[in-house]
Amino acid sequence: MVARAPTVLPPAFVASPERQAAQQRSELAVAGWLADRDHPVVAPSPLVPRKPVRHEGFSMTFWQYVEEVPRTLLQPLDVLPVAEAGGFQSCCGCSSGGLEQ
Repeated sequence: MVARAPTVLPPAFVASPERQAAQQRSELAVAGWLADRDHPVVAPSPLVPRKPVRHEGFSMTFWQYVEEVPRTLLQPLDVLPVAEAGGFQSCCGCSSGGLEQ
């Protein structure tokens, strides 16, 4: 398990810890949704609830540990022609595939 605790924060998050927690909940929800559908993402840790934890002034999230993939094994994705043709797949039922034009 990996703990992520941002230490350099935008002024809005410093002024409102709840705003930071809302952003973290959103990150956990999106990554969890993708991981639950077998997309290649770093998933939230299954060992703790999918929510930020505040401790000693830091808001932390917990993620699964994954081995780093060497760059030599990465293959470029062939998505540009699909994107240019407007062929996004929608995950939420909207026509833009969740992407704003």
